[in-house]
Amino acid sequence: RPDTEEKDNMSIISKEEEFSDIEIKQFSKNRTFHKKHTNRKHD
Repeated sequence: RPDTEEKDNMSIISKEEEFSDIEIKQFSKNRTFHKKHTNRKHD
């Protein structure tokens, strides 16, 4: 049944989006940390 197939794809996509969102948050955290660290060196 195509209907259930679509639903499965939707859940897979939402899971991937959720994961990438977490990754992005982690990445931005690391970037701000890196910025502070380099700024301290320059001081």
